[in-house]
Amino acid sequence: MDQLELCWEQRPSRHKKAKPETVLAVYVNGVSIEQLLQAAADKNQSRTLGDVFINSTLVQELLLPDWQNSCQQAGLITLMACSCGQWECSTLSVKTTQQANWVHWQFALNDVYAKTYGQLPEFWFDAQAYAEALQTLDQLSAL
Repeated sequence: MDQLELCWEQRPSRHKKAKPETVLAVYVNGVSIEQLLQAAADKNQSRTLGDVFINSTLVQELLLPDWQNSCQQAGLITLMACSCGQWECSTLSVKTTQQANWVHWQFALNDVYAKTYGQLPEFWFDAQAYAEALQTLDQLSAL
């Protein structure tokens, strides 16, 4: 069984602003998705595509319902996006499905991501522990 952890972290702004951004960092089994991508790119003798975690504003505007619904229904959650700041450029997402008391994640990779990273792991989360991890999203209004 895999363990999900969501953390609000301060990161330097992508847009040369003086003020750092708060992003939703995603960890599975104590490893950030950034680290997972770096290891996959290294194994595939490639370089990462430079995607970054999503800032709190975009999480609230675009992704909050996807995260909240992922406990009960199949869907797609965007975990990271291109560092250029253009949402349409590229995003890294996972397909979510539910089975009995589990939430399943499978990366939804386009051809560029598949070539860069190869096969990425699938994750199985206990549904109750997964729902508890999502409680981090409740802090969004306080940011």
